[in-house]
Amino acid sequence: MKNYFYILAISLIFFSCSFTTKDVDMILKNGNIYSLDKDNNVYEAIAIKNGKIVDCGTNEEILKKYKSNNIIDLEGKYAYPGFIDSHGHLLGYGISLSIIDCSEAKSPEEIAKLVSDKAKKIKPGEWIVGRGWDQNKWKAKEFPTHHILDKAAPNNPVFLIRTDGHAIWVNINAMIEAGITPETKEPEGGKIIKLKDGEPSGIFIDAAMNLIERVRKNLTPEQKEEAILLACKKLSSMGITEIHDMGVDEELIQIYKKLIDENKLPIRIYAFIDGVGKTWDIYKNGSKQKYGNDFLTIAGIKLYIDGALGSRGAALIEPYNDDKENRGLTLMSEADLQKITEEALKNDLQVAVHAIGDRGNNIVLNAYEKALKNVNPKDHRLRIEHAQILHQDDIKRFSLLKIIPSMQPIHAISDMYWAESRLGSKRLKYAYAWKTLINNGSIIPGGSDFPVESPDIISNYYAAVTRKDKQGKPESWYKDKQLFSYDPNDIDTSNYTNGWYSKEKMSREEALKSFTIWGSYAAFQEKFKGTIEKNKYADIVVLSDNILKVPEEKILDIKIIKTFVNGRITFEKR
Repeated sequence: MKNYFYILAISLIFFSCSFTTKDVDMILKNGNIYSLDKDNNVYEAIAIKNGKIVDCGTNEEILKKYKSNNIIDLEGKYAYPGFIDSHGHLLGYGISLSIIDCSEAKSPEEIAKLVSDKAKKIKPGEWIVGRGWDQNKWKAKEFPTHHILDKAAPNNPVFLIRTDGHAIWVNINAMIEAGITPETKEPEGGKIIKLKDGEPSGIFIDAAMNLIERVRKNLTPEQKEEAILLACKKLSSMGITEIHDMGVDEELIQIYKKLIDENKLPIRIYAFIDGVGKTWDIYKNGSKQKYGNDFLTIAGIKLYIDGALGSRGAALIEPYNDDKENRGLTLMSEADLQKITEEALKNDLQVAVHAIGDRGNNIVLNAYEKALKNVNPKDHRLRIEHAQILHQDDIKRFSLLKIIPSMQPIHAISDMYWAESRLGSKRLKYAYAWKTLINNGSIIPGGSDFPVESPDIISNYYAAVTRKDKQGKPESWYKDKQLFSYDPNDIDTSNYTNGWYSKEKMSREEALKSFTIWGSYAAFQEKFKGTIEKNKYADIVVLSDNILKVPEEKILDIKIIKTFVNGRITFEKR
């Protein structure tokens, strides 16, 4: 009898414990939660504790097993792993939010008006800074000169950054402060555009930008911190939970650490050091450094092999179609790149190299291949940033060498109006070649290159799956011939139907992976983020509609409802 009661007591204890609910910090219920795990599970609810997902399942399963004082009803909305922008410039974006925005200007005169208005509000001698101009949007499609800015701001230096960040347009005051004269020599990897009489025009490309930049006053740490927080707030409202920050220095790293310590940083930062120099010397002999629960990772080094296509600085194998004497610029040698890559690989650090042109990409692939052969690392995940124009023979080399093409879908849409005038149709077959790279075994972590482009992930996703702009072009290209800087009568119209070179469109699933799990993989983070699974960080975005199934024309109407990072709400639509 005693044994009977003993067994009964043990059974009752076990029975009651098996139904005891566990305390968690947060429960999300009544959602359509797309996990993007290997089985593509879709859940109704998830439980979160200490910044991580502890369980996923139906409403009934989760609410039976867990309890929380913070239960959020998703009301049938659609949740996905938090968006990752795999190529951006955080400080630059924050600064861009408080300077002149030239991106919508359709002429130099419109920009001069913006400069003039700014000059009236500041003291003489203060620098006027702006960003976003693009001569390809103007009727003349030619580089401007300093003269129009001289009139707009006769008492201030003016410093306007081109949309791609690879050229600046300045006035005479800026050149005087920098000591620029007709005799000023072009630095290696840079170009000073000059007028017929040899006078500098006010346009400085790539390495030549430093001639002006070195005399422009830097922001204080406090101003940088303010700009970073402004940028993070904006990024969180776009569903972004992590960025790969392309080009940081030690001062910026310390600001990030300070913000993490103060619990003020709402997004994760996977940072690449801005080239060789003092900061690289500090970190190059150690492996990746993590700080603050994976809110900051010092990943490796960011380098540049060439310039940009829009300013004709991208390094091409053959000359530009619209500049027969120009093959673009190379900013470092293959030998130097190989040496730095080997140095990084030996210390378990990544290398990410900006390469736009087919010659630039070929140089990087060659350097990487030699470095990999000499070092033979187990898992390197070397990256090429942009990988815009590729030679046909180099496409398979990405997957064979396991080089990651980190690409920005929105670039193709911004460039489509004039890219064929630069390259011709033959080279365009292997430009912005997302689907071809994927079909050959590559993954493509997606980014925006903010502030060059908008970091709005919904717009970038739309670009990836449609190859169209927000007005649906190039569908109506033949009705809007003036939009293109080449003769539409000389092109293959099939390349402008159902999207620009539509065979390169990503599928909906590929595009979503591009801004989630593929971004995590490119950062060695796929084991603890990038999908919605047990024991991964609760980095989640909630959308108003199903981005995988909503009609194409409705994608841009999707709104960000909530953003979670580490189980904390960083944005909520009011």
